[in-house]
Amino acid sequence: NLRPGCVLAQGRRLEARPGIDAQHLRDVLAGLAVGIDGARREFRQIAGFYPEPQSEEQAVHSLEHGAVWIAYRPDLPEEQVDELRALAAQPFTLVTPVDGLPTDVVASAWGARIELDGVDDPRLLEFLEFFRQGPQTPEPGAPCTSGVGTPA
Repeated sequence: NLRPGCVLAQGRRLEARPGIDAQHLRDVLAGLAVGIDGARREFRQIAGFYPEPQSEEQAVHSLEHGAVWIAYRPDLPEEQVDELRALAAQPFTLVTPVDGLPTDVVASAWGARIELDGVDDPRLLEFLEFFRQGPQTPEPGAPCTSGVGTPA
């Protein structure tokens, strides 16, 4: 089973930071390009697929509501972007390009993230299944269908 702190395939560790609250958002994604420089925005990012970068603060607010944010390098091959677009059709899934990622794809949930070398890594679906509206969600049941943004 996928749990924060477990060692995953290819020796990569799923990083988790339990006990994160809204006052400590800088720590949620510290050390990655997928992160924020300040407190979350009042309005969350509407879940879905975005072909352009979006506000990281608003994306983190969506994580607080139980969304999983899948960030990908802007130069990811189009066929992989299409696969991510299909995943974004699922509720509580946000997909955006982000410059400067350490790997092709980074999936983040409230207090957890995983770096992936591509969309075909089976850990991506495991991460989505476990963390989307998962036990780490500070505000379970809060929507990701209202807020800012217009998914493509």
